[in-house]
Amino acid sequence: MSTPVDEIRRAVATDLVAVRDAEIVGVAGLEQVGDAALLRSVAVHSRLRASGLGGRLIDASIELAQTRSLRALYLIPNDESAHAFFARRGFTRIDRNHIPEAIRGLPEFTHLCPQTHPCLWESLNPDCSQGPAMKKLEVFDPAMCCSTGVCGVDVDPVLAQFAADLKWVEAHGVTVARYNLGQAPQAFAANAAVVKEMEAGMERLPILAIDGHIVSTGMYPSRQQLAQRLGIVLTTAEKPHIKIGSRCSPGSDCC
Repeated sequence: MSTPVDEIRRAVATDLVAVRDAEIVGVAGLEQVGDAALLRSVAVHSRLRASGLGGRLIDASIELAQTRSLRALYLIPNDESAHAFFARRGFTRIDRNHIPEAIRGLPEFTHLCPQTHPCLWESLNPDCSQGPAMKKLEVFDPAMCCSTGVCGVDVDPVLAQFAADLKWVEAHGVTVARYNLGQAPQAFAANAAVVKEMEAGMERLPILAIDGHIVSTGMYPSRQQLAQRLGIVLTTAEKPHIKIGSRCSPGSDCC
């Protein structure tokens, strides 16, 4: 949905701008109202879609919101594709009546976006600096010969990196349990939420759950994404290089 000119003038107090070779290739905006914010104007240059940049912009938006001690982010996805994208990053459905009145008073909710569009939100941990005490991360993998990513002479860089990230997570006090569908099917069968996801399609695997709540499906999250879900504070060197600016771009995945 395009943004009217008057809404551009009103809009985002802070934009996140991704720059490559002196060219803006991605943006995301936070419009703060009280202790919550609307996530809007998320856009990535067409040639960089499926590159992971969109996910990095979302991660940076969440991190920025956490530095401001915001309690929640809300958004209205444009279509099913955008809905699935944000759902994979931990956003969940919420009834409009449960959204704070100040957020519902924004034009996106009153007239810019159709009332039939679903709303998503993500609760932010205001005490993220205290660390992920006693959290448990469960990973439900598809059937595979080796979850480390190293099988004989072949190396799967995604699995290898994820295995390293799980060790990093454990070093921060998180209990990690990992189940392979081919080796531990009973763990899948014992979890009703996991079974429901698999009934929707095996492409939902891998499934990640934190303290029993599913937070990711169909992908292996990055270290930064794991840190945000678990409340682990990243060092400066581990944070994405995304600049804070004041420019916006049309063609967004959310209003």
